Amino acid sequence: MHVDPGVMAAVDVPLDLLKEMIHGRKNVHIGNINAPNQVVLSGNTEAIKNLGKKLKEMGYRCTLLRVSMAFHSPIMKVIHDELGAYIASIPFHSPQIPVISNTTMAPYPSDPDEIRQILMAHLESTVHWMNNVQTLWNDYGVKLFVEVGPGDILSNLITDTLPDSTCIQTCIPPAESITYKTALAQLFVQGHLNTEGETRFVSPSVFRKTPISGRNIPNGQAFPALAETSAHQENIEALIQIIMDATGFNRMKYNPIWTSEGISPSAPAVSR
Repeated sequence: MHVDPGVMAAVDVPLDLLKEMIHGRKNVHIGNINAPNQVVLSGNTEAIKNLGKKLKEMGYRCTLLRVSMAFHSPIMKVIHDELGAYIASIPFHSPQIPVISNTTMAPYPSDPDEIRQILMAHLESTVHWMNNVQTLWNDYGVKLFVEVGPGDILSNLITDTLPDSTCIQTCIPPAESITYKTALAQLFVQGHLNTEGETRFVSPSVFRKTPISGRNIPNGQAFPALAETSAHQENIEALIQIIMDATGFNRMKYNPIWTSEGISPSAPAVSR
C-alpha cells in the first residue's frame, strides 16, 4: 500500500492569514513558525502544492523544501512506534541549564519520562522556533546567540525576529576552521568565555591572507590560511591551546594528544 510521504513548503504569508486559509483543512498543517516572514507548511503532497499555487497567485512566496517527509505533521505517525522504542532505550537526565522545548514553548521538565513524552509529541507538532527565540530574549535575557552547526540559517531567522540581537556562527562551510576560531574569539572578547590562568596571545603573523584552495569563497573574500611549516605548526598548537584555555574543552576525551579541562555550559538553549 502506497503512503504519501507528504511535502513541506516555506511561505512568507502573515501567520494570522495563513491560519485562516488552512482552517478546516485536514491535510495541511503548520510545521514550523520560524520568523515573522517565514512559516513552513507540512502535509499531503497534492494539498500543499495546490495551496502553494494559490499563494503565489496572491503574490506570496512558496518554496518546496528538499525533505523526505512532511515532518511535524500527522503524517509522521507512521514512525511513532519505531521512534518510541528508540527513545525508550536512551537514558535521560534532568537538564543542567534551561532548555526550551519547541513543542511546549517552555523549559523541559526535570522528570525523564516527561521529557520523553514531549520529544514524542514533537514528532507531529509545530516547531515554535520564533516564539522560543522571543522567550529567550524576553524571559531569560539572552541577547547573544551562538549557532552550532553548518551555515547561518538559524542566525538569519533570529535576526529577522530580533533585529537587535547578536548572532555568532561557528561553521561556515567555505572556511569551517577559521569561522570556528573567530567565533571563539568573539565570545572571548565579549566576556562569555573564562580563561584559566594567564591569557596568552599568538601573533597574527602565523596567518597569511590567501584564498583557500579548491573552495568557493563568497564575494571573493580571502580567508586566512595556515602556513605549512614546523614553525607555523608550533604557533598553530599555541593558538589551539589558547582556545582550549578559553573554552575549557577537554580534548583528552576525544584525542589523547590534547590536554585541557572540562567545560560546563551556563546559558539557556533551544532544542531543535
